Amino acid sequence: MTEFKPGIIYYVNGEQVGGDEFPGGLYPQIGAGIVWDDGKRYRVEDTWFVHEKHGAMARGALHVFLLPVNNSDDRPGKMHPRYFGYKSAGRVW
Repeated sequence: MTEFKPGIIYYVNGEQVGGDEFPGGLYPQIGAGIVWDDGKRYRVEDTWFVHEKHGAMARGALHVFLLPVNNSDDRPGKMHPRYFGYKSAGRVW
């Protein structure tokens, strides 16, 4: 029997921004950090798995709601400021 692995749909500010069809069993947890393909960094604010057949959100998917990180929470930006263009005290490092 094949194990069911739901896809993931990502949202920022209520707008769908992408997804993973086969996440390989890696599902973001609330508070997890994500570096997007374009280098933008986010925190997982909330997750919802939808069972409803005729609802507004895709059934059988994990819906992940993201918040952009601020400078004080931007650990990747602090570790690699030149790569991420991290801003501190009004300047880019």
